Amino acid sequence: MRSGIGAATFERWLVLPAYLLFFLLLVFPMVISLLYVKATLFALVLFIVALRALRQGRLTLHPSIALWTLGLSAASLVFLFEGALTGAPGVLKQTQIYVLWPIVYMLLIAGASHPRIVVGLQGVMVLATICAGAYGLDYILTQLGILPGFLYLPILDQGQAIGFPEGYLKINVYFLNSLPFLVPFVMAAVATGAATHRGGRLSPVWWWAALGLGLGLALASGRRALMLATVAAPLVIMCFVLLKGGPAKVRAARPLILLVSLVLLVITTLMVFLTNTLHIDVASAIPYFRGAVDYPRREQFHALLQAWAEHPLLGAGHGASTAGSVRSETMPWAYELYYVGLLFQTGLVGVAAYAAGVCWIYMMGLRVVRAGGVLGEIMLPILVGTSCFLMANAVDPYLARFDGLWVIFLPLAVINSWLLTGAPRGGGASGPPFHS
Repeated sequence: MRSGIGAATFERWLVLPAYLLFFLLLVFPMVISLLYVKATLFALVLFIVALRALRQGRLTLHPSIALWTLGLSAASLVFLFEGALTGAPGVLKQTQIYVLWPIVYMLLIAGASHPRIVVGLQGVMVLATICAGAYGLDYILTQLGILPGFLYLPILDQGQAIGFPEGYLKINVYFLNSLPFLVPFVMAAVATGAATHRGGRLSPVWWWAALGLGLGLALASGRRALMLATVAAPLVIMCFVLLKGGPAKVRAARPLILLVSLVLLVITTLMVFLTNTLHIDVASAIPYFRGAVDYPRREQFHALLQAWAEHPLLGAGHGASTAGSVRSETMPWAYELYYVGLLFQTGLVGVAAYAAGVCWIYMMGLRVVRAGGVLGEIMLPILVGTSCFLMANAVDPYLARFDGLWVIFLPLAVINSWLLTGAPRGGGASGPPFHS
């Protein structure tokens, strides 16, 4: 394809299904009724990526991205083989998570090699945050009788539930699994000015709407990991701003102060609302939060460590389970304490290998941030969202699903774009336009 018009048309066919797929992964994770729709979109996007590679004569994927992904997939095969030898019940499922899906996401990264596509992904995340926040708050307020019931429109099979465990409001909606990334991401973009960068197409109004709705839902959700990640986000933002260095520290001071003030205002408003309107004892939140690391996770922690001590170097193999702690009868190999479970299944060698991959992402991500440009400004909020998501993942296994792995591969997509189009010129979006 040598025509500029033809190339642009071809790229739109690639981008639009990819944006729709990303939106569904963010807003409708774990929704069984959309499984075939997602599978179709995955197949369509992979087909277009393959067609584009054939037309260009190459796959727009930097060798370092391929090396890390395939290398860690090969390492995972070793632990899967170990699990298969011992009859581990989750070998087949874990093969999908640690080998097949990483390769799929790696190929998808090749379709997002241009900075303009990455900027578009940013817009999808803002839209997803707005939709999730509006839907979740509408669900809470209608179920509590504060808003009339006709204002709530159930969408697909979201598995909605609301209750008051231990005297504290808690809801269950599947898209809450994406909020540990989305809310800190939006907070960081607003605090650092990435939301108003000239490379973006969204009005600041959309960003502030996403921040208000996402922040309100996160703090009202009752999800301990989500709430703690949200409250910790300003500190994480400041850490990355300091690591970036330069005049950015001064520029980020005022919006960061405003952001912290907004978080405190929302928390105070929720406390007053819960106390005076719903007559909930806010003090009950203290033992409720402490329960995030108490029973049954405390029991699980000791059981997994005891089982790991029997195979400290290579672990018991992917898919293995221990009789000392069974989280689920249907998936006995899955644990809330994701990282401790990973240590039990892959040992020190496996944890070191996976940690090396994550460290490489942060090392390269900081290089992109310091280089500046459109990609640099987008990368900082993405690193903040990834960090908060990984913190929440310590006590809730958000990464243990195919529609949760995007959190790892999203920063890789930015790194890939920077290495291919921006690294020699300082990380900006000044690389070549769409081409084929």
